[in-house]
Amino acid sequence: MPDAEASWGTSQTVGRNPDESSTSYTHRPDDDTSLAWQQLSEQAERFAGAWQDCSEPPSLAAYLPAEPLSLRRLMLIELIKLDLEYRWQLGLRKLLSDYEVEFPELAGNLSADLIYEEYHIRNQAGESVAWESYLVTYPQQADELRHLFGGRGTDTVSMQFFGRERGVPGSKVQPGDVFEDFQVVARLGQGAFATVFLARQISMQRRVALKITSPRGEEHAMLAQFDHPNIIRIYDQRLLADRGWRLLYMQYLPGGTLRSVVQKVAARSPHERTGRLLFEVIDQHLASRQEPVQAEAPLRERFESATWPEVVCWLGSRLARGLGHAHRAGVLHRDLKPANILLSADGNPKLADFNVSFNAQSASLVADAFFGGSLAYMSPEQLEAYNPTHPREATSLDGRSDLFSLGITLWELLVGSRPFPPDAFDGDWSRVLTRMTAIRREGVSQELLRQHARFWPPGLAQVLARLLSPEAGDRHATGHELARQLEMCLEPGTMQLLTP
Repeated sequence: MPDAEASWGTSQTVGRNPDESSTSYTHRPDDDTSLAWQQLSEQAERFAGAWQDCSEPPSLAAYLPAEPLSLRRLMLIELIKLDLEYRWQLGLRKLLSDYEVEFPELAGNLSADLIYEEYHIRNQAGESVAWESYLVTYPQQADELRHLFGGRGTDTVSMQFFGRERGVPGSKVQPGDVFEDFQVVARLGQGAFATVFLARQISMQRRVALKITSPRGEEHAMLAQFDHPNIIRIYDQRLLADRGWRLLYMQYLPGGTLRSVVQKVAARSPHERTGRLLFEVIDQHLASRQEPVQAEAPLRERFESATWPEVVCWLGSRLARGLGHAHRAGVLHRDLKPANILLSADGNPKLADFNVSFNAQSASLVADAFFGGSLAYMSPEQLEAYNPTHPREATSLDGRSDLFSLGITLWELLVGSRPFPPDAFDGDWSRVLTRMTAIRREGVSQELLRQHARFWPPGLAQVLARLLSPEAGDRHATGHELARQLEMCLEPGTMQLLTP
């Protein structure tokens, strides 16, 4: 096949709409959802901080918004989980029936995961509680509770999600701290189970990304085997037994993530999205981190004359090959989204933050995935595996689930928004997951597909439609197959001959 990169920029109209010069960026519905998630997370952190800093239990009601009611309900349920945990640790025992009196809006409408939270905390505190009694007390939630009490959902949401030291190793580490062979330079990010820093490895005199996690799991062993240009390279690990930490030190990429690229795409009208956009984002990150700009990067010249859809096809083909390499080794990503795709200074994308340890349905995983934005990129079958009321097992997932997530990522890179409606929240995780699954099972709107396809290279709409098929069997079989399809989209003449 001819070099797919050689013809970039030769088609002057593909990927651009000549009538879009007056188009401006409009507000996206998922902007509101993201702000709501952020508000909930921040309030939960404040509430947890109040528990840690005060001699008296903080007022839960003081941390609740009056409206919208859907956000209030979700926040109330999550704060109750936190409140329960702190109270029972201190011997200030309180039951859900007490909260129903305090907050009448909950009466008769408790979510199954909140009920299970109380059961779990009471058992942790040493109470002998028969789970069957909850089926009698809450008959409307009996089916969901049977599923949870069957061993699926054995950890709690609150202390794992909201970022205290016992839940997130390294959360109190500060720039300038030195331990083992590393001097911390800056914090790069924090998730539910790890904190990542830019650090200087003293013995090697090099910059590394330092991920501090708990010593559980085998992520390091599985990921260290990879030597692929589109997968982050893990150098090695060290265990700090006295702190209960595992230090994973890996390749540091200063170019930011595709999340920043998506934000730039969303903030621009279609005619302003050109091949230069990627390096605009990369250069901003390099400048913010006082890294040198690679003015002579080979890709920079190619992207100058490329359309934005061509750049996205190129990025997608590289990521697909990275996934294909991982899948051949028997490793799924399970958390593919723009924030987990890093960029090198020369524009090369690399997969990071593989969720290799995901193997069960639990409320904590769902909460972290929801607030971290991961659910929005999951395949319908992965959403089912996350749903405590669904029989699907995580072991049933295969590489085609990751390809679906890549499809949503590429769509968002192309147009600045995702192909499915923004996630709703109503305080019941199983309902959220069921609704999101149903939307994805309907497939991408054909009207939406036609609306965008006229601005894309020939064949790209068909590739994305197949990639986002509700049934895994209708998608590309492997990442390498997808990569070849995306590379052909960079050869419009070839793709037109092959596309019906």
